[in-house]
Amino acid sequence: MRNKSKSNIGEHGKYRYEECYVKILLESVYPDIYTELSILDKPDLQNEVLQVGVEVTSAVPSSLREAKACWIKANNTNDMKIKSKYVKRMEQIGYKYTGGMQNWLKEDIDQLYEETSLVDLEISIRSKMEKKDRGGYKELKNMDLYIDAMFSFFSINDDDLYELVKNVNVGKNHFRKIIINAIEDNEIVMIDTDEDNYSVTSYDSRQYEYALAALDMIKKEDTE
Repeated sequence: MRNKSKSNIGEHGKYRYEECYVKILLESVYPDIYTELSILDKPDLQNEVLQVGVEVTSAVPSSLREAKACWIKANNTNDMKIKSKYVKRMEQIGYKYTGGMQNWLKEDIDQLYEETSLVDLEISIRSKMEKKDRGGYKELKNMDLYIDAMFSFFSINDDDLYELVKNVNVGKNHFRKIIINAIEDNEIVMIDTDEDNYSVTSYDSRQYEYALAALDMIKKEDTE
């Protein structure tokens, strides 16, 4: 039986792939910081004992988010008619379905990736900070923000990310850490506002493992 939030801010519905993936990713890459995270709501990941919360969001372009949603549904069904519908939709928006090890290169040779910009990241951070200021999250001592972003360090460097977060994530209700996942490179930037530093960690060798584990979590929940 899955956990339900005891907070009146809101219980969680069905597991979402993104939250399952981030739980697995953070617990694997940063085991000393994140452990036994429950998928709840507001924030999305919580460990009440350690007073840690992680809000999960995305600065990925909308068409790519739709393609990922179709990929999850296609991967999660044995009904070939349903699978075909979602595979076809992926093709309509420029992505070829490649199964469990999905390739997020577009078929359009002029635009292989739809990329996240620094402006997109700033909008995502400010939006979640405004929600935090309004009391939109359960009160936990350590509140962090995780952002999926489609870019490579060839287009945005880590120093620029650090400066952006340092300038935007300010004030009494700032996030303790902001974690930005550079999906094109399979690398994570963790920016620690309180300690005034950042680190970059690769998870490239285990990306496929994490994706399959997240899909498995969803399938197990559907059978409970």
